[in-house]
Order: sequence, then structure tokens, then C-alpha cells
Amino acid sequence: MMNSSLKSKKNAITARINNMPAGKKIALAISVPMFFLAVLSLTAFIAIESMSVIRAYVGGEGLYSKYGKDAVIYLYKYKDSHNEQDYLVFVESIQVPLAMGRARLELEKPNADIEVACQALIQGHNHPKDVKGAAYLFRLSRYIKIDYFEKIKALWAEADLYIVELRKSGNTLHEIISKGQVNEKPLQPLINQTTKRSCC
Repeated sequence: MMNSSLKSKKNAITARINNMPAGKKIALAISVPMFFLAVLSLTAFIAIESMSVIRAYVGGEGLYSKYGKDAVIYLYKYKDSHNEQDYLVFVESIQVPLAMGRARLELEKPNADIEVACQALIQGHNHPKDVKGAAYLFRLSRYIKIDYFEKIKALWAEADLYIVELRKSGNTLHEIISKGQVNEKPLQPLINQTTKRSCC
């Protein structure tokens, strides 16, 4: 029954095509493949853009982790050396995850400024070509929930808290050493706290 119904529909379509003027047949012969080509091109474009965005997040996580670790290492060095250069490297290193944190906070706003977020991501050493896609995916995730991306966002927010604490610890340590209050006892709990707070 179903086969005969499909057959009759197919015959009807074939008859309509056969009865078309030659010009319409040519137009149909061109437009159908063009339509499928356009769909394939769009699918390929979306796939390539998706890969670019995924690469941006993987690269961003690597930068966040690297510079977070560098900040911890140089804060430890500064604690022992009291060398201002070590502190300056700590400050420079921690700017990268802090910039990414500013981007996240901007993107979480209901009326986020994408350009502000992108500038913050670039300050976080992300490639300028990747930041817009990363920002739009973050915004899209407000409406379309994807489990693994929600986990990424949660970990990012948690890591940002640790980075802010690390900066506070660094500032406090710098103040103590700058004032010449160099005593191992008050410094050690601060360093221990820094280690525990380190997200990296």
C-alpha cells in the first residue's frame, strides 16, 4: 500500500517535470545541485568555525594555566629573593588569567559588550582571530546548554577566584617585603595560602 502510494507520487512528480518548459527544466537542473552545494558549504563552514572555537578554548586554557603557574613560581622566588624583578614578573604573569577573568565577567552580563570581552581575551594572549568565535559561543551557551561547556565555565569561574586570591597574596607579600618586615613566620602562612589557592 505504502509502496504504491510512493510510486504514484513519484510518477506525479516525474510527469510534472516532463511537462515543464525547457527553460524551467534547465533552471531546475541547475538550482537543485546549487542548493545542495550551498547546504554542504554551510555545513563545512560551521564545522571549520566550530573547530576554530574549540581550538581557541583549548589554547586559552593552556595560556591561563601556564601564566598562572608562572605567577606562583615567581611569587615563591620573590619570597626568597626579595628581588623586585621577580615580583614584576609575577605581576606581568598574573595579568593574563586576570584579563581572561574580565572577559568571562563581561560575557556573563545580560547585555555584554562583545568588543570589550574580545579586547580582554586578546590581553590574555589569545589570538585575535579566535576571540570573536569564543565570545559568541560563550554568549550562545546562555540559551543552549551543553554539559561539557557548562563544566568549562564553572571551572573557569572557580579558577578566577583563586587567581584573584593569588594576586591579593602577592600584593600583601610585596607590601611586607617593601616595608622591610622580613620575618619568615608571617610570610610562610601567606605562601601556604598562595599554594592552596593556586588553580594551576
